[in-house]
Amino acid sequence: MHRIVAGLSVWCAFFLIGAAALGFLADRPGPDAGAAAGGGLFEWHFLAGIFSSVFALVVHGIVMTWFLAMGGFVKEGGRILGGEAAEAFRLRSRRIKMRASPPATFAPVAVVVTAVVGGATGDAMASSGWHGWLAVATILYNLHAFRKEYAAVVDQSALTRDVDAALAARK
Repeated sequence: MHRIVAGLSVWCAFFLIGAAALGFLADRPGPDAGAAAGGGLFEWHFLAGIFSSVFALVVHGIVMTWFLAMGGFVKEGGRILGGEAAEAFRLRSRRIKMRASPPATFAPVAVVVTAVVGGATGDAMASSGWHGWLAVATILYNLHAFRKEYAAVVDQSALTRDVDAALAARK
């Protein structure tokens, strides 16, 4: 799973950075701008922003869903093992999830806020400067979240192998 998370994270970072780069290159749209503004880059930025936002939400959602599934496996394995092993596995799983959960939760929120402000920028309801700086902060936070999520996936995978080995040794 860690290879999948790493690959999705790299692609997501590439898409987010690409959308931001198009936004910085595009002229701010106005009532008279249309498709000619920035050589049509605004429309490409808009589409890339929507795509990269949805892709980021999917990536973080996959990671959180995987943690839910693996947490259930660890909990059930601990129930079967019983005793101190169950508690040790449960606590280890909880610590791992708590390292990944805040960034995996707030990174998608930052993406959505940035997209909403971007939409308001397109309608001249918000400053393109705010949207630009928010996009930079969102990309940096997503890079941080990807690093935390990857490390937690590696640790949770090791825990899952440990639970599996303990269950196999029990038989």
